[in-house]
Amino acid sequence: MPRFPSPETLAGFFRRDWRDRVPVSELALLLDVPPEQARDVLRADGTEPAGDSVEWGEAASLLLDAWPRARILDALGPDLARSIPPAFRPARVCWRIPIFVLRAIRHQAALLQAPSLEDYVADVLFNEIQPSTVAALADDTAFLQAYRYPPVD
Repeated sequence: MPRFPSPETLAGFFRRDWRDRVPVSELALLLDVPPEQARDVLRADGTEPAGDSVEWGEAASLLLDAWPRARILDALGPDLARSIPPAFRPARVCWRIPIFVLRAIRHQAALLQAPSLEDYVADVLFNEIQPSTVAALADDTAFLQAYRYPPVD
């Protein structure tokens, strides 16, 4: 079973400048996989490491896909969590949806080995944001910061 990164490891990563490159060995530590497996994950994601490092944003995306976002934020603590745009942070919602939809979502999240049901739903909904919606919210700085997080060159 993969081990969640230590608070010190996460803190070191989130203290980095987003323009920094991240060694593949550090990414492997964040994902709790051997470095060669981290390279395989990058290749599967369409990224070939330049030298032995990747852009911070690419590493952050993989980290946020590997572990529940709420758990990452909790582990960072309030000071470091401030480095993440406020609108990117999870909010508790209460929806009434048909039971069969909930069953299907749970099944799909498990099938895809999503870090959490919440992250799976957030990713599905994120992928449904239309360009016209982004354009309509172009004056909403908080929305745009969260929508474009993590930053990639």
